[in-house]
Amino acid sequence: MPANFKPLSFTTTVRNPERIKFFIKVLEKFEGEKLTNSLSTRILLELICEKIIRPDQGFRRYSNLKTKYFSNEKFSIDEAKKLLEATTPAKKQRGFDVGPPSRFETYFNTPKRLGLVFYQPPNVGEDKIIISDLGKKLANEATLEGIPDPHTVSNVSEMEQAIFAHCYSKYQRKNPYTAELNHNCPVSLLLKLITKLKEDPDKLTDAGLSVKEISIYGIWKDNNSEDLFKAVKEFRNKYGLNPSDEVLLDKVWEINGGVYNSYQNKSILKDLPDEIVRKMRITGLFTLRGGGRYLDINQNKIEMCQYIIKNYSDIQNFRLHDNEDIKKYYDYTSKIDDNFLDIKEIKEDTTELSQIDYWSKEFGWDVIKSELKILQNRGNSRHPILRIIPNPTRLEFLIALAIHIKCLKYEVKPNYKVDDQGLPTSTALGNMADIECYKENEIALTEVTLHTSGHQQSANEIPKVSRHVRDKRKQFPEKNPYCVYITPKMHQDALLMSKWMAEDYNDNVVILPHDIDIFLKKIETSGTLN
Repeated sequence: MPANFKPLSFTTTVRNPERIKFFIKVLEKFEGEKLTNSLSTRILLELICEKIIRPDQGFRRYSNLKTKYFSNEKFSIDEAKKLLEATTPAKKQRGFDVGPPSRFETYFNTPKRLGLVFYQPPNVGEDKIIISDLGKKLANEATLEGIPDPHTVSNVSEMEQAIFAHCYSKYQRKNPYTAELNHNCPVSLLLKLITKLKEDPDKLTDAGLSVKEISIYGIWKDNNSEDLFKAVKEFRNKYGLNPSDEVLLDKVWEINGGVYNSYQNKSILKDLPDEIVRKMRITGLFTLRGGGRYLDINQNKIEMCQYIIKNYSDIQNFRLHDNEDIKKYYDYTSKIDDNFLDIKEIKEDTTELSQIDYWSKEFGWDVIKSELKILQNRGNSRHPILRIIPNPTRLEFLIALAIHIKCLKYEVKPNYKVDDQGLPTSTALGNMADIECYKENEIALTEVTLHTSGHQQSANEIPKVSRHVRDKRKQFPEKNPYCVYITPKMHQDALLMSKWMAEDYNDNVVILPHDIDIFLKKIETSGTLN
């Protein structure tokens, strides 16, 4: 019997949910095989070879392999073994040997709890590895190309968002994999809480649940949304909308019935809200308001949110580590509800000019320029709003804002999908330009990518870009459309390919390639795209 109630946590090992598709893509190679400790280690080596995980401890001993990691070369299994052996052994996980097999469990436990994969610990069961149909749909959103940290350059699609909405909506806190007493359905509980706060006639704000108050939600023990609402309302009335950390911690530990020793104050005040915001935002069901201080329901998805409240609010009882309940839970979480995944029913939510103008002014040029340079240098944003937007989507968003600010004669029409505030939720679809810019008799299609390899830029991106230009020419033959192509670092192969596309025998498709910093200097000084 678990001894404690615990804060809501899916994983700290794979903090960004957009990484999960790559883990499943690798695990697909071993589907149908019986999971053993040795196979767990072999899968871990494959994750290193595919550069899905980065063994930083190993790089401290083998600096030459760190250089190779950030190149276009793939690791051999022997090189991956060296790096793995130089890494501190993982803490023992139930049913796995200490070391690499236990580390396997820390990576794949969350996909298992979400119904994306199924396996039994090798020291416990005899089952084979299964990738659910839902897991296969998510894996289809990933491509293994030997790119380091591929989640940082890979788009988050509408299908991926829909899959995560499906997974997290079905998730039950008290499931057969987790030793915790908290017993609720976290997504429907959060939706009901925010709805009650917004419908309260005595509300202090209409912006939703404050990021600070997420700690109260994250520690909540049961599935009673009315009691949770009353607790948050009482706390607001007593301490206002910006309470001190001390009174917030007092409230959290009062609800919890004591301090849970393995969670330090920083974890409750910062890490817990950060993880919950990241997980909820990738579903597309939630947005941030008030400069990132409040989590609220995305009104563009209100019908789906109501569907979740109606159909996924009931808690179920699963016994910890019980084989019968483990299979019952997998069957429940992996069974596809087509209401989530019917992308044709998802509204075409593109941004409006007023929203572009709002966010341009909200962030300002200095922040936009700084954040674009962070993306160029593969750094990590600390901005309360921008840091939770996946990198490829953030790049499209910031470039659109930059053009809007500095190229005043152009009408900017991004094709990324947005929530009800105009914050991007996913990148533009593959059959259209990322951003379209119109000026009198000129059309500039702006395409952006975080890929820096010659193969990605020249073989994958340039042909796609040229198709977009040709398609736009057919629509507007009199405006002679061209493309502005922006990357962190333009590869020589892509530069040559761009010149080649401008030749007569290629229909004179004009592609203007720019590194991010060079593009920023250009629009700052000239205010034009060509």
